[in-house]
Amino acid sequence: MNIENIKSALLTLLVLIGIFFTWNIWTYQPNYDSLPDSPLLESSPISQETKEVHEVIRPFQIILHENKKHYGSYHDSSIKSVWKELRRWQFETTFDITNQFSDKEFYQWIHGEDGNNKIEIVFSDEIPIKVLQTIFNWKTEETFYQSFDRIVLPEAEKQGNQKIYFASYENQTVFEVTVGNQMALETVANIFEDKENYEPYFSYKVNSRKVFFLPANSLTFYKKQFLTETISGEKFKQALFNNPLYVRQEVGFSRNIYTDATRLLEIYPKQNELTFVNQGSEPTVSLEGGDAILHSINYLNNHGGWTDNYKFFHINGNQEVTFNLNVDSLPVFESKEQPYHPTTIRQRWGSVEISNYHRPTYKLGNNAFETSQSSLPTGEKLIEYLKNNEYNLGEIKSIFPAYELTSTDQQVVVVTPVWCLETEMSNFITIGSKSSDQGGKEIGLE
Repeated sequence: MNIENIKSALLTLLVLIGIFFTWNIWTYQPNYDSLPDSPLLESSPISQETKEVHEVIRPFQIILHENKKHYGSYHDSSIKSVWKELRRWQFETTFDITNQFSDKEFYQWIHGEDGNNKIEIVFSDEIPIKVLQTIFNWKTEETFYQSFDRIVLPEAEKQGNQKIYFASYENQTVFEVTVGNQMALETVANIFEDKENYEPYFSYKVNSRKVFFLPANSLTFYKKQFLTETISGEKFKQALFNNPLYVRQEVGFSRNIYTDATRLLEIYPKQNELTFVNQGSEPTVSLEGGDAILHSINYLNNHGGWTDNYKFFHINGNQEVTFNLNVDSLPVFESKEQPYHPTTIRQRWGSVEISNYHRPTYKLGNNAFETSQSSLPTGEKLIEYLKNNEYNLGEIKSIFPAYELTSTDQQVVVVTPVWCLETEMSNFITIGSKSSDQGGKEIGLE
């Protein structure tokens, strides 16, 4: 066999091999049933607890104005009872009656200085009407973009219809709503009859636009100690990312980082707090305040974020929504003298998705393991103290009791009743028997 025959045989063999492989490629049928599915691990909530809007949006004070005398309460039982009754009422006609009041008449009316008996229900911040309409049986033909921080219930004649007024203290706007239920008249009458269960208050007038209602007697609360539990970073990873399987983790000296390239979770173990940033959702101020609050409540529901008793507390001009930890219906603030960990949940939203999320990574034990009675001094002593220490009362927006959170142990926290001042700049100063103002100076009311 010469060399040419060998070349021809090899060429023929290569052609046959090529035909064989081409045929196999054309006729290949993969066994799709045997291929495993792409891995997908869905997020799982931190807890199974969810909350209705009316459980998160709650008044924090009730004041009765009767014959120019005043009675008030911060206690959960009183507030819960009134709040429950209001949600049973059927709201009918709605009118904007703001123009019926001059500046002077507005404040006289809302505080009962006009001689008419009324109940003033106070919120920690203004609540958009869109949120209130999800709480009450309240539908309007028009769309209103108003917010209110007061509900006023006047004592009505037995044969008339009960009115309910929604008012903004700062903007002096008033909406009048007629209530269709006859039982509403009875509810208001019963609250006045129950005034013996409220504390006697006095009014302290700073100027024509500002009046503080403070207790004539000392207020009794309880100092409490709680064990705390740290919520693991793994639980937050599983709850906050759409597909936790693709989340990369880095452990650093002061923080632990979780990211899926779009979202970033930073956990600070020593501070017991976290920040979560959705880099694909820029924060916006164009989102209506009511939507921001409702989105924030739904977000916490969806990932089981109600790890403690948090209530809506504030929404600022950047549409950042704040929920405060509550104990016995009072907001809890972190001590500046003996700081432990944050006591607020804060959220900012993009047009559709969460943009920024900041919160504690601890939770309180179900029950306090130690309690002791603790009293706050009278409103008169508080005003005297503020004057003696040269506080500018004109710059104070509100005064209310709260709890201050301190700790001497990583696992144990103490909540102590204090007086709290909210300034017009939305800063908070706590004043107790041994506390500190924002400058760190020791102060007291003993």
